[in-house]
Amino acid sequence: MLLAIDTSTGQASIALFRDTVLAESSWQAGREQTRDLLPEIQHLLALIGAKVKDLTALGVALGPGGFNGLRVGLATAKAIAVADGLPIVGIETPRADAYQHRLTFRPIRPLYDAGRGEVATGLYKAADELFSTLEEPRITTLDEVLSASLPDTLFCGELRSEWCQKIQERFGPDGHVVRPAGAVRRAGYLAELAAQLVDAGLVDNPATLQPIYLRRPPIHGGERPVGRTAQ
Repeated sequence: MLLAIDTSTGQASIALFRDTVLAESSWQAGREQTRDLLPEIQHLLALIGAKVKDLTALGVALGPGGFNGLRVGLATAKAIAVADGLPIVGIETPRADAYQHRLTFRPIRPLYDAGRGEVATGLYKAADELFSTLEEPRITTLDEVLSASLPDTLFCGELRSEWCQKIQERFGPDGHVVRPAGAVRRAGYLAELAAQLVDAGLVDNPATLQPIYLRRPPIHGGERPVGRTAQ
């Protein structure tokens, strides 16, 4: 049974997966991921009568996202993986977010607030059995994103109302922005992606697996290159 953890942003989600989603919880954690995560995991396990010892793999969202949330989620997943000798898989947050809309077979662009008037984004698309990354996660401006997006692009993620307005002004009022329920980031999709990688033997080393911040925390300044492991 795989446990998926996503605390990339204030919108947190966890799921238990074995061939299908066994249990899932999504909530607005804000800055309380440290307080909420372990009790939520224990609650989810209890819902299906399971314990931590029943886990066989971990999937964790790598970001980009907030420093504290990513640190809590990744540290928790790595601690369980190391303690019990379990495989772990890290997946970029925008990829997991886009995956739940893959059956639209459109270009899918998640958006997140990156601060400083910028957005974090990536670009993905499903074709037949493949789910491809067209653009790796990066930070840019909303105007640049809109200029670089095709007319049939579907926007998801943590969309702000002013972004939705600009998207609709550029591409039209209908069908380009996911509905509110569809904007909820669900760890069940992260779990499904992670399970596929575990089954294929494409797992990560918990000692070197690192989050994707894109920017260093403000105390350090400067930019951080995109990557799954420390450079």
